[in-house]
Amino acid sequence: MNECASFPLWLRFVEDQLLTFSGRTSIDFVLDDVKTPIKACVPSYCCESMLAPFRSRGFPLSFYVVDFNGSLTLDISDAITSCNVLLIANYFGFKTSPFPTEIIQKFRANGGVVIYDATHSLFIDDLPLNDCDYVVASLRKWGPLLSGGLCCKMRGAFVNHSLLPVDVSFLAKKEKAMQDKFNYLQGDISVQKKIFLDSFAETNHRFETDYQYVGMDSTSLSILNSWSRKAMQQRRRENAALLKAEISHISGICPLLRLSPADCPLFYPIVIENGQRDRVRKFLVQNNVFCTVHWPHSVEGYSSNIFASELSLTCDQRYGVDDMEKVIHLLKKAILET
Repeated sequence: MNECASFPLWLRFVEDQLLTFSGRTSIDFVLDDVKTPIKACVPSYCCESMLAPFRSRGFPLSFYVVDFNGSLTLDISDAITSCNVLLIANYFGFKTSPFPTEIIQKFRANGGVVIYDATHSLFIDDLPLNDCDYVVASLRKWGPLLSGGLCCKMRGAFVNHSLLPVDVSFLAKKEKAMQDKFNYLQGDISVQKKIFLDSFAETNHRFETDYQYVGMDSTSLSILNSWSRKAMQQRRRENAALLKAEISHISGICPLLRLSPADCPLFYPIVIENGQRDRVRKFLVQNNVFCTVHWPHSVEGYSSNIFASELSLTCDQRYGVDDMEKVIHLLKKAILET
């Protein structure tokens, strides 16, 4: 698998790896492999799906604060003291990381286990993984896959390699929903939006409930193998650079992270100031530009000042210069109307 041209180069340094149903499946698989009493230290700025495997097993969680103060900052020293598992992540495919390496190294030296969620940074080729025990990722975030997660053990082999096949009825429903959505966005008036949205809701529920010990489907693996890593990286970097150049000239908007040549952005994340994020996002939707929020904050128990102000601008390989210029034009217009 790690010789495939679509996969990131850091996989060459992994000793064991599995393709799973989802990122959530991968985290659950790792927790099963750890097999020790667990209290986990996890980021306060994250997706609830990252925490679900811990919650479903009843593991206590300690949150280290991740905030935005002109750049991403975190405070890990207190939260980590009573934990034996640490979950870390880079964000949005940007290599810049505020992680205190010395604290993490000391944590591992004392018997702690470090899990790196590489979902956002999957296609950065030279991830710093020396201080990690496991790497997990959702592959579905990077392209139109029916299912897909990556689960890696940096040293040694997984005790269990048994994964169940994906249910064929799920695959058929998900594939049809994806095709119907594509046709709808291409202007096919025969497609009923509610039908494919309901199908997405149903299949997404499966990712939340029936994800344990399930592998990736063969159709998605074929799609994944057809990707060009280099082409993906280049287009995303070019699109993000265009957004970066213009964002700096828009009052009330600032980048969440600093873009570097080694990055492979999943999105280009911005912070919209003065409580205007939701209004700006609505304006973009009204003009057929759909931007993701990372993340809807629906579960209490953890907090970050980024949840209410972050907006993820799409910059993936489906889009080019004209698309990025449209986004910038609409952002400027939205801010002027504030």
